[in-house]
Amino acid sequence: MMKLNFLTGVMALTCLSLDVSAQCAPDTRINELQDLLPGNTVCATRDGDRWQEEHRGVSGESTGQLWDYKMGPVHPVDPSKQLGTWAIGGQANSQVTYTYTAFGDPEIYTFEVHQPNSGVNSYNFCGIGVAENIIGATIQDGANCP
Repeated sequence: MMKLNFLTGVMALTCLSLDVSAQCAPDTRINELQDLLPGNTVCATRDGDRWQEEHRGVSGESTGQLWDYKMGPVHPVDPSKQLGTWAIGGQANSQVTYTYTAFGDPEIYTFEVHQPNSGVNSYNFCGIGVAENIIGATIQDGANCP
């Protein structure tokens, strides 16, 4: 029975690995992120959490402020708040590093951005190092997520 449980676990991990590999395949990586992220908001969900992070800046820039849109900049109860900064780098400017400073000690996460289905507004932020993958994020012009 132990061998069966182990084999089932290995098969599940293999399927999960293949799925993640397909979603973060090298041929789906987006280069020149400075043309995609500045001035736009990344909308994503994972494990029941939903967030919308504004990449303040202008197209062509490779660094800027990172803001949580929340309920909007003028909302009286839950206004937008700066979380930290973002910076683009890596091979062919294909990585974005987020430095979160709003919660105490800085937390730093780096991702490669992939678009497995060209022409569809769905992106995978594939974690590097300690960053976990975020699958199926959308990128909206301006600040508000639908």
